[in-house]
Amino acid sequence: MTKIDSENHVKSKNVVTGNDIKSYLNYQERQAIIDSWNAISTEKQKYGTILFLKLFELEPRVKSLFTIFDFNEPLEDIIQSPHFRSHAMRFMQSLETGVLMGFDKESCDFLFKSLGSRHHFYDLKSEFLDVIPECILHTIKKGCGNNWSNETADAWKIATKVLCELFREGLETKPKK
Repeated sequence: MTKIDSENHVKSKNVVTGNDIKSYLNYQERQAIIDSWNAISTEKQKYGTILFLKLFELEPRVKSLFTIFDFNEPLEDIIQSPHFRSHAMRFMQSLETGVLMGFDKESCDFLFKSLGSRHHFYDLKSEFLDVIPECILHTIKKGCGNNWSNETADAWKIATKVLCELFREGLETKPKK
């Protein structure tokens, strides 16, 4: 598990962020995101599942993209499948990467555009991304409980808007084979 301390430095061998990075967020916004992420980071599987359940609620058409599932099955069975659990975990790990990079512009641009490009072949509709920020906020808020604040919400709104825009750019760019 990677934790981020209050000085905005990642406690990891590979990644160190500082106050001078070019970021989509200012220091206070990054700190609010770091603090809220630390509240859920030890349970990414759990919160990834919460996020996808919210996504399926807000945009049921997304379910059809998971062709490995029979969505006539009870949702409780689907969320226990290894494929679903793996995808939920990868989603949360990608989000965590943005957090760990301090939402550095250059790194986030590459990461989230690349992810979008890879989803091009799954027939993911750009409009499906419109609900992702709400799903992420719902999930993080649930994990933070009473520690959730308007400042935290505002910071995540900025971050998720940017990440979805970058993902959408990648999605709408035909990937090179």
